[in-house]
Amino acid sequence: MDTTDLRQGVDNWLEVSLDSDVQSGRLKAEAALRATLRSARIRLLTQFNDLPDGIKFLVSMRSELIVMKGEDAQLNAFDHEFRNLLESWFDIGFLELHRITWDAPATLLETLANYEAVHPIRSWRDIKHRLAATDRRCYAFIHPQMPNDPLIFVWVALTHGIPDNIQNLLSIQGAEVELGEANTAVFYSISATQSGLDGVGLGSFLIKRVVDRLSRDHKQLKVFSTLSPIPGFTRWLQELTAGEDCGSGSVNDAVGRLQHHGDLTRIFSDRSWVRDAAAVDQVREPLLVLCAHYLMEAKRGESALDPVANFHLSNGASIERLNWQGDTSKKGQLQSACLMANYRYRLKDIESNHEAYHTDGKIVCAKSVSGLLKT
Repeated sequence: MDTTDLRQGVDNWLEVSLDSDVQSGRLKAEAALRATLRSARIRLLTQFNDLPDGIKFLVSMRSELIVMKGEDAQLNAFDHEFRNLLESWFDIGFLELHRITWDAPATLLETLANYEAVHPIRSWRDIKHRLAATDRRCYAFIHPQMPNDPLIFVWVALTHGIPDNIQNLLSIQGAEVELGEANTAVFYSISATQSGLDGVGLGSFLIKRVVDRLSRDHKQLKVFSTLSPIPGFTRWLQELTAGEDCGSGSVNDAVGRLQHHGDLTRIFSDRSWVRDAAAVDQVREPLLVLCAHYLMEAKRGESALDPVANFHLSNGASIERLNWQGDTSKKGQLQSACLMANYRYRLKDIESNHEAYHTDGKIVCAKSVSGLLKT
């Protein structure tokens, strides 16, 4: 950026802004200043918009920039400008919501399988079940200039009631729920495919658009919920128990009860623990109490410490329920002692929940969750 031009632009704006009667001159000075502040590199990148696969190239370019920028001030400044540019091009108004079905091209199905970040696709039968079963849906955002590349996608199960574990939900052998009997839409996984769009924030818009679509297409659906992992719980609990201060009385009591029943390492990594009914039952209450405190009270600034909780709470959801033995997979045990959470999207409360969370850090939850804080 030419500093001489910038100084001249600022001086011009200051000069005309002192004269309140010359609004047109001030507006022209502001426009000239904005043009001066637009860097040459962004003007260059903008020209790629007219090239075949130009936008896709830029998204890939930014993904490389994210990896290499480190603490470099110039590269971080460039990344900030780059992200703002992509935000304007990937505005929600330009994106198309597509339902992905089993009839989609094989390359698209492979993309879904390769980028599924929460519950890995285990086989072609698995992905067919997620796409073709009567009670399953998959939706994705598509950009018109990247028609074969879903930007972000979400898996949905149509159920009767809110499910409490992922094992049954993902089972291929499970009976399908007839559409007329389904009253709940469950978002059980959301994954992004383009690391170059990190920070653009497509996920919140995707869930809201899918809720709108499902509400319109299936009038009988009254409940919209997630079945979500709790990825930060293990690390938080390990750091808590390693310190001298275990927090409030109920947290301290729960930690003591947990430690009384053996080594925490077994709970998070020994697969035999999952099958040991007696050992599992002994730590059920203290783990639920600690998980409730983690989701409700562990913060990064004003936001929930857990990334999945922060995502859904910032979108206007509330914490509906904690699910014991919700994910008994190795991954589920490692990250949260097999616990999962339901975040509920009540259409009438989404905006007020969103505002309360962003303004005051207030987290709305069901009585079953708040009751654990008093245990």
